[in-house]
Amino acid sequence: MVIAASPSAMELDYVAVGLVLLQVFLLYHIARSADALRGPRLLAAARAVYAKRSARHAAHAGERVVQLDTLAAAKRAMLERMRAAYVNAGGELDELWEPFLLRFLVGAEWNEANALQQLLPAARWRREHGASAIRRKCAGGWKLGAHPALARLVSSVGFTFGHRRTWGGDVISVGDIGSLDKEALFRQLSDDEFNDLCLHIFEFLYHHADRLSIEERYLVRNAVVLDYHGLAWRHLHPDIFFRLRPQVRDLNLYYPEFVGSATCLNVPDLFVHLYSVISPWLSEGLRKRMTTADIEQTRDVLAKLAPPSSLPGPYGGTCKTMPADVRQLLGLDSKPRSSLERMFGPGKLFGYASGEGQEK
Repeated sequence: MVIAASPSAMELDYVAVGLVLLQVFLLYHIARSADALRGPRLLAAARAVYAKRSARHAAHAGERVVQLDTLAAAKRAMLERMRAAYVNAGGELDELWEPFLLRFLVGAEWNEANALQQLLPAARWRREHGASAIRRKCAGGWKLGAHPALARLVSSVGFTFGHRRTWGGDVISVGDIGSLDKEALFRQLSDDEFNDLCLHIFEFLYHHADRLSIEERYLVRNAVVLDYHGLAWRHLHPDIFFRLRPQVRDLNLYYPEFVGSATCLNVPDLFVHLYSVISPWLSEGLRKRMTTADIEQTRDVLAKLAPPSSLPGPYGGTCKTMPADVRQLLGLDSKPRSSLERMFGPGKLFGYASGEGQEK
């Protein structure tokens, strides 16, 4: 009798990587072949889908406010059991443990078994990947601006983090996706550097949202605003998706309720193809919390999302340059002006941190 050998973990990893790469490659080329079908009918269909998704998001948003001091006794008991289970699994908790653990329960819609199924592997993952150590750094005062790779990232794609709050109180991050310079990104950041920077961004914003949750006694999340003006086929290159895929996976698995909403602005009809690639990677909850607006709808969507004082000038806000409180939060207030001038380019946020912003 011949017994087949079981594949090793490394072999399975290679298979998984190969399947992901194949999926992205095929979707990219299928979408590009379908580009010839673009036109009024496709655009109208896409807008109908976006409108339906936005309405679903608006209805869903009002159900998601979680007050920390008014939890029912049964939910408070769940939280305490989660706390014990997490510690027993080797997880580290700090004084912000309450919102940290609540995110797993809320993300699982208060199904304790499902929340534990996600929480316990997260305890091991956070320990093995250094996430817990980064959180300790953040608690000790470490700021995102101190990461050596941040300037290289935001010089390749305009992105600002922790930019004040939405009307609902979530923390805003804005990304000018259309400004992405793929060649610069891959030239300036290796895969390992990119992965490490993303982990630090997640932990910094997660810790910041948890701290605000404790101070204000409700669950604060992050509101991601992505501007797709200028989206082109070069932004749909398989290498980009292959680099982003692990980050999306980690967000889904280990950072529940990290993203409270995702607002996609100035979307062209090409966005239909982009979304066809990335939507299978997103959790069902995040897909429900997406709002998509074309150029005509963008101004109204932004006005409903956040007050003008929370938004950069190019996005309908009153902040023509990065406010002092945002610089301080990120740790950019002590950096020389010459280094800030090279950040947040080459798109709408160019020069934003140095006070030389240009609206384009």
